[in-house]
Amino acid sequence: MHAVIAFWFVILLLALWGRRSWLFISWVSFLVFSGLTLPLDIENLFSFAQWGVLGVTPLFLFTGKKHQVKVVRALQAKEANKMRQLAEVTRHVSAMHDAADKLESQINQVTDVYDVTKLTSQAMSTESLCRTFLKAGLDRIPAQSIRWIEWDPQQVMCVVRAEEAVLNYGKLKEKDLALIQQAKAFASEIKSGIFWSLEEPVSVWSILYRDDRPFGILAMEGLAKKYEAMFASIVNQLSLQLERVSLYQRVESLATVDALTGIFVRRHFLELAQKELERSKRQGLSCTLCMIDLDHFKQKNDTYGHLIGDVILREVAQLLKKNLRDIDLIGRYGGEELVLMFVETDLDQALPVIERLRQMVEIHAIQAYDELISQTVSMGITALHDEDNLETFIDRADKALLRAKDKGRNCIESESVPC
Repeated sequence: MHAVIAFWFVILLLALWGRRSWLFISWVSFLVFSGLTLPLDIENLFSFAQWGVLGVTPLFLFTGKKHQVKVVRALQAKEANKMRQLAEVTRHVSAMHDAADKLESQINQVTDVYDVTKLTSQAMSTESLCRTFLKAGLDRIPAQSIRWIEWDPQQVMCVVRAEEAVLNYGKLKEKDLALIQQAKAFASEIKSGIFWSLEEPVSVWSILYRDDRPFGILAMEGLAKKYEAMFASIVNQLSLQLERVSLYQRVESLATVDALTGIFVRRHFLELAQKELERSKRQGLSCTLCMIDLDHFKQKNDTYGHLIGDVILREVAQLLKKNLRDIDLIGRYGGEELVLMFVETDLDQALPVIERLRQMVEIHAIQAYDELISQTVSMGITALHDEDNLETFIDRADKALLRAKDKGRNCIESESVPC
């Protein structure tokens, strides 16, 4: 009896262990062993039921164990699936976060490019464009230094983040000259591109174009590779700005410079002369005005034709312009009449200069197509008076010119010095 009970406990443990094959063998063995060792008393139904319960109990334990294992595994699988879904959501959120950071960075770069473009769009000269860009660029571009290098004339303007910006053109260093040579070699082969130098400090550069011709180089040091698209956009915008500045200067030149003679048109000359007259009066400076007329110019037009007449007028105007100071003014007043203004110059100082100019015109041989022609000029000169305005100033010089023409031409007539 004790052996049967011990055997039964072993079967219970195997049922709890959950090994089906061992349980089956042990259970059959238990039934055989208990049947052989314990006589079956059919008449005692209660005893029979007890032994039946003893035999079935391990099966129920085994079935319950299996069901429990199945439920646990199902819960584990469900939990694992949820963990996979959570991991997938985490990866998706991380990817969205990275994409949002990248998009924010791109938006910031686009905004910075827009700000730089907006500020530089107000520049009306190359130097102004350069200065405005360097000032605005260093605040918005994450570079350690920005260099604006021009080819012709060779000059450079640079800003460095760690230094106080001194925006003046300077001489090129050896690395700038080497970069120009390298850029010229690239420009002959390819239209544009972004070029990186991995030497410390890491730098990036590209060629700037104006009027479809290489103009210079934009170089930055310490700019991260991820900002390459931003750098390319800035280069493209600056090239467009250079085109705009060049177009503006051409239009301005057409509006202020006479197409034939290359000197100021009358309107622009009068504007500049008015400003100079006001400055001279305000600061108590001297100023002298000279009206010039090409002698017998109409006769030469009738004799040689208007094409040759144009050559004569252009040659005389350019000869006078080349022999004036940069601060002096020269313009075409009308027809064959020219006008000069000598800034900060009194009458005694201006007369020798005027005489020298008259003699230079007289001895200058003008090659006009197949004709070699000489030309003389008559000049009327006057000094600025305190009560003068621009109209009276010009009128007095014009009257002096009329006197010079009346007295035989090819001479100078002034307020105090006759021909």
